[in-house]
Amino acid sequence: IGGAKVFAEAIKNKHCTELYLTEVHSTFACDTFFPEIDTSRFKKTASSEMHEQNGIKFSFVKYALKGTGLAA
Repeated sequence: IGGAKVFAEAIKNKHCTELYLTEVHSTFACDTFFPEIDTSRFKKTASSEMHEQNGIKFSFVKYALKGTGLAA
């Protein structure tokens, strides 16, 4: 579907303080990816156990902006 540029701009915005993502633990032939998380700004604060559906493994993760009290 695309949208990499939209996501990249959104996570740079000062109002973006948390990210809720699904991390897919598989490799696919594609040309668009979610931007790399800036770990100098965001810290991973939660991660679910690994799930699997239709042979695809994934987990749910949460990142919080450092310095907001959300990234404890």
